[in-house]
This record gives sequence, structure tokens and C-alpha cells, in this order.
Amino acid sequence: MYRRQIHEQLLIAVEQGDLLNVQLAVKQGANINEIPWGMESVLMRAIRCRHSPVAEYLIEQGVDLGYHYEKTSSPRGPTRSMQETARDYAEFYNLPDIVELIDRRMGQFR
Repeated sequence: MYRRQIHEQLLIAVEQGDLLNVQLAVKQGANINEIPWGMESVLMRAIRCRHSPVAEYLIEQGVDLGYHYEKTSSPRGPTRSMQETARDYAEFYNLPDIVELIDRRMGQFR
């Protein structure tokens, strides 16, 4: 399977919460740290779609927890510049288990 196809398989599986196909894509070499949606990481998308098992798996596989992007606008117009991380997403989408897992992992690598 071509690299692009594997990555597309990963993206679709993440959005659908299909853990088995996420695992298969990773096993086939999909890069979990590639930023496919402009600024939102694969982990951020899993969290935003509220797919906790997928998010947990990505964290266990070593996804970059330090990734952040600079948010400078919103649908309501310009905002003050701020950084958003996967942890911020997990807090916003009320996924305390993911927040705790990220905190534990970040503590291990600081």
C-alpha cells in the first residue's frame, strides 16, 4: 500500500473512531505526527471527535504531546493570539481521562 493511502486510511479511521483501522495504519507505517488538517494534529482530531480509545492509543504510540498551534482567528473574527494543544482540546471536550493521561505522559518526559 502506498504511503499516501496508508495516511488517508489513518485519517479516516481517526475521524470515525475506528481503533482497529487506526492500529492497522500505524502498523503499516502511518506517521501519527504528521499534521494533516492544516493545524490540527491527528490526536487533536481524535479528541475533537470524542474518540477516547483512539486518543489513548495514539498517546501510547508516542504521538507528539508537545505539538501546539498558534490560533489567531475564529469564525467570530480576529482573536488574541493563543496556543492550543491536545490537552486544551481534551479539557474543552470534557475528556478528563485523556487530560490525565497527557499530564502523566508529559510528566514522564519533562
